Amino acid sequence: MNIKNRFKQYSKSKRTFLLTIIGIITCIVSLAIWIYLQNNKYIDSLPETGDTKTVIVSISSPTEPIVLGTSVSLDVMFDAGGATSTAITVELNYDPSKLLIESVTQGTFFTKVLAPSKIEGGKVSFTYAVPPQSGGKLGSGKLAAILVKPLQGGSSIISFTSITKASSIGNAGDVLKTATGITLNVQVPITPTITPTGTVVPTITITSTPGLTPTFTPVVTPTDGVEEFICGPIDMNNDNKLTIYDFTYFARAYTKTCADQIIYDGCGGKDTNSDTIIDIYDFIYLADHYGNVTESCLE
Repeated sequence: MNIKNRFKQYSKSKRTFLLTIIGIITCIVSLAIWIYLQNNKYIDSLPETGDTKTVIVSISSPTEPIVLGTSVSLDVMFDAGGATSTAITVELNYDPSKLLIESVTQGTFFTKVLAPSKIEGGKVSFTYAVPPQSGGKLGSGKLAAILVKPLQGGSSIISFTSITKASSIGNAGDVLKTATGITLNVQVPITPTITPTGTVVPTITITSTPGLTPTFTPVVTPTDGVEEFICGPIDMNNDNKLTIYDFTYFARAYTKTCADQIIYDGCGGKDTNSDTIIDIYDFIYLADHYGNVTESCLE
């Protein structure tokens, strides 16, 4: 007896019951297949997150020709590349015999100064950030404007060093992808040569002043000692939360080398990763825990 004949032997109520069960099972299987396909579609649409380095910094080319002895302004540009940026440390390298860096003016992208601009020994450095309570910043803009005066003709290079690093929300390490410097081609102005006609007889007059005794003033070069700096706790007023009060003291200690190698209770020390230097990684910790009201500030 086939299944069709056996099915006809059931009563009407039993046949209705069986059809209902078959319908429910069919709906469940169809729903499971739909959910599976939707999940696969969602997974395929997710962006790849393998590369967390998205930030690009560069020096833009000037619009006017670069002439020997004439100052020119160069813009240092920043592109977050989709990341929510919080801070950047920049160090530039140049040849001081060829270029004179006259000044560094902060741009508009990052409004907080963690380390002011420093021009010394053929290097320019600065660290800028967003306010801790801002939640980071997207997009692109100008980091700084550098006023440069060429001292020699020919090519001069300004490049980023390995000290240049960037931070963003959700990433514990450096998110800098590329840092592109610039090669300046300095033009030497042409001075016209005038050739006189006829015979020129120069007259040389020597004037001497007797009785002058030269005076020598010795130059004393001081010997600098090593300055010890006590970095202290990151929670300066021990209220178990990091506020603008603590950020003010943190900014003063930025770039300092800590002499206090101890572990502080509560929120810990300003040197959060115990590398003896208050740097961009410690700022990342401060920004992540800014406004934390838990007892230890570590949760």
